[in-house]
Amino acid sequence: MTISSAESKASPADNPVEGIWNFRDVGGADSPVTIRPGVLFRSSELSGLTPAGAQTLRAFGVTDLYDLRSPTEIARTGSDRVDGGIRVHEVPFATPAVGEERAPHEIAYRQMMLESMTAGRGPDPASQVEFMLAEYRRFPELPGTLVALKAVVDQLSSGATALVHCAAGKDRTGLLVGLVLSSVGIDYADIAADYLRSNAAIGAMRAHISAQMNAAEPELAQTMAAMLSDEVLGVREEYLDTGFRQVTNVFGSPEAMLAAAGVDDEGLTALRAALT
Repeated sequence: MTISSAESKASPADNPVEGIWNFRDVGGADSPVTIRPGVLFRSSELSGLTPAGAQTLRAFGVTDLYDLRSPTEIARTGSDRVDGGIRVHEVPFATPAVGEERAPHEIAYRQMMLESMTAGRGPDPASQVEFMLAEYRRFPELPGTLVALKAVVDQLSSGATALVHCAAGKDRTGLLVGLVLSSVGIDYADIAADYLRSNAAIGAMRAHISAQMNAAEPELAQTMAAMLSDEVLGVREEYLDTGFRQVTNVFGSPEAMLAAAGVDDEGLTALRAALT
């Protein structure tokens, strides 16, 4: 089912941090997740963060920022704009050859464009969903996923206030945050409810990508923007289901995946103490 505009507005869309989108406190008062507020945040990439936005992050108490993008993504779209008061950790899910890696929504969009041009028709929602599902199947086995997971868990366990992000803050971020929450005993239904809140940011993401297209290829921008679908820009519960199912297939459980990442029982206990 295509994500409707009503569904897209089902989560709070107000963004308190200037220059980014899809920002939220995972344990905030309006969150379905019952963890300690003010400890774990998530958002889009921060290359457009303004000085006022950086000040807001400091006011929220953010001490550490985890960027899940690849080096080529960072080179193409820009590094996070934070000052020296926040530590930046680049922990990419994947570190491929220069120019090869793109964000999941970009991969799906490029596949969709190629398929549509080849077939001589508009975008096919079912194909777009399949492209996104294929990305979620990849996530658990990408070479940097365990490294990123352990880095975030270790910092949270040591008392840090962390902000996790990728490009849009919905796919890689959604799975990693979901795994952390599952490992401390949060019900999957609540994890999925938080994950789906990213649909409130579809409009902001569409505007951001359209602006990038217009700057890069203005003569094609209108045609390309018309193909930006909610299936690619948003999230669906089946995407997260697929990622968790692959975690189970590969590792056995989210807790077993943390163990494979090097998080022992003591570390897991510390994580639970920090978040709950």
